[in-house]
Amino acid sequence: MRYFMYGLVLIGTLAWLVCVPAATAQPVTGEIVLSNAGGLYGNAVIAMGRFGPITTILPLPAGAVGGVVCNQVGNEDLIAVGNEIWGVNNGIVRKLAGSLAFPVQGLDVDEDCTWLMAAGPAVLGLNPVAGKRTTVAEGFKNASVVKWNGSDGSLLVIDAGDNTIYAVARDGTKRIVAQVPGVKSLCWNAYTGHFFVAAPDILYDMTPGGVLTTLDTGKPGLKNTTDMFLRNDGMLLVVQGNAEPTGIYSYYAHSGRYNRPYVESPSAALGINPMGVTVDHYRSIWPVGATSRVGETVRFGLNLPHYKGKSFVAALSFGHAPGLRLGNYRLHLNLDTLFSTSLSIPAIFQNYGQLGTSGTARVALAIPNVAGLAGLRIFIGAVVLDPSAKDGVAMTTCACGFTIQPKE
Repeated sequence: MRYFMYGLVLIGTLAWLVCVPAATAQPVTGEIVLSNAGGLYGNAVIAMGRFGPITTILPLPAGAVGGVVCNQVGNEDLIAVGNEIWGVNNGIVRKLAGSLAFPVQGLDVDEDCTWLMAAGPAVLGLNPVAGKRTTVAEGFKNASVVKWNGSDGSLLVIDAGDNTIYAVARDGTKRIVAQVPGVKSLCWNAYTGHFFVAAPDILYDMTPGGVLTTLDTGKPGLKNTTDMFLRNDGMLLVVQGNAEPTGIYSYYAHSGRYNRPYVESPSAALGINPMGVTVDHYRSIWPVGATSRVGETVRFGLNLPHYKGKSFVAALSFGHAPGLRLGNYRLHLNLDTLFSTSLSIPAIFQNYGQLGTSGTARVALAIPNVAGLAGLRIFIGAVVLDPSAKDGVAMTTCACGFTIQPKE
């Protein structure tokens, strides 16, 4: 009943989406992007097509190369190198932040646009929109991986110092989720709300409560998994570095089937040595502002370069899993009261528009000035329309969640 009432308030009381062209659109390649450490290619950003082969190699400076993550704000992919954060876009590599307290190993971007950096004893935050640096959480032995949990907005952190996975709340408090011997990597599964967890020679499914189920063992890429990434089509990309062989592999969790490797080398000396993996600008709908507070406006950018000029429809929901099957795609929104309401009053909820000449648009949700909305978890998604496609659906966006914050 609470969600029903707040859903009507959220949409029916002054809430709307305003669709305007993106002001600073940049070309998007849609390629798989790797952060590479040493070996044949040296420190480099390596990009490849959707199914390979390697198309771009851009050198990085000397230093310990860490993770890579897509960053919607500014359209630059972020790469950790030593105590610095570097960005890459349109073939240009540049330093974005330096002189951090500790070398950065893992990277992600929070729903408020904060860059999240796993750096030894702490997880650091840097918000370029708000212009501030923070210590998100501390007290780790060796924080090596940090991942945003799209389901509830918390963070998952791997402490390589004691093989522990922690959940970190937005106030910085942390709790132990699971202890996994040799744990290497994890990523959020938008299809289930669970997590993929990699340990030596094992790929697990982990529930938010820390229950582990073995998905596969002994497969390529699991000997020393350095990073994982779940594409919007349900394919899990698994990369292996500092082991033999090195490479990037694909895994379909629903069928439990490994594909041939995208790229595989007998050793780093003869090929790639990936530390991180992402898909360039995969966050096809994502916040581009720093606020989601009661009475304020939260803005989102749509970035769909392969569908420029096409119409889209956006919607809201209180949940993302199991989502809705539309044509050949899955929209990560549940069919609930908020979803239905967001589509049923177009005069108030302006939830449609047209992608610009570069495939971009902006949407903005004006959050009503109602104190009781604070704490609600909302998900937004969009469908690109094409009359010639199956069921008229050309594609769907990724899952994007945000929590309404109290008014300051």
